[in-house]
Amino acid sequence: MRLGVFDSGVGGLTVVREIQGLYSELIYLGDTARAPYGTRTEAEIAQFGEESLRFLLKENPNAIVIACNTVSAVAGQELKRLSPIPVYGMIETVVSEVEPKTGRIVVLGTNATVRSGAYELALKEKGFGEVLSIACSDLVEIVESGEKDQKAIWSVLDRYLSPIKGGNYDAVVLGCTHFPVLGDQISEYTGLPVVKSGEGLRKILTQKETKSEQFFVSGDIAHFTKVGSRILGREVVPRKA
Repeated sequence: MRLGVFDSGVGGLTVVREIQGLYSELIYLGDTARAPYGTRTEAEIAQFGEESLRFLLKENPNAIVIACNTVSAVAGQELKRLSPIPVYGMIETVVSEVEPKTGRIVVLGTNATVRSGAYELALKEKGFGEVLSIACSDLVEIVESGEKDQKAIWSVLDRYLSPIKGGNYDAVVLGCTHFPVLGDQISEYTGLPVVKSGEGLRKILTQKETKSEQFFVSGDIAHFTKVGSRILGREVVPRKA
């Protein structure tokens, strides 16, 4: 399978990390020049998503993954309608992995994702009893910047997650593809298992050999190489989109 994947920045690489080896060819687009998307208007998010979709369609993929929860939540259905090939969003693939089905769930997302209510709707349709959504767009900035200072990271986590620490919740849904980079810290802080974006895609993709990968960015190439290589655990050298 020739697979197109796009995100606002480096976050989508956590999805690529989850599905490595399940595609023959990869074309990845990170719209780093306009990241983060989470604080943008719905109109801007929809426009950026459509532009990314059309960029990837020119590369003739067999399918496209919207590796951005914000775009998936705000414009996912419209992009699926516009595309002549299958398009997979994050909301449905993430929700499919959440257990237990009647538990109390915390969703962490960007401002736009939380505002859309997409996760609450999808989870409650699956039978979940209670869903608490927390907007924490600053975590995107931490990941995009490549921040490694643990004290700084824990300070931000404390600001957003202290209300649920020790609470009677069953799992934390990482409703942004940037957040798995901080997954271990989030799980340690909350004492809860985390559900990552991208895990559900492993059940959809069946290719067993990766032959080539191409990475494109709209912003700084050197910075994407530095942070992206750290996320994937191997060198990532993008080209300008």
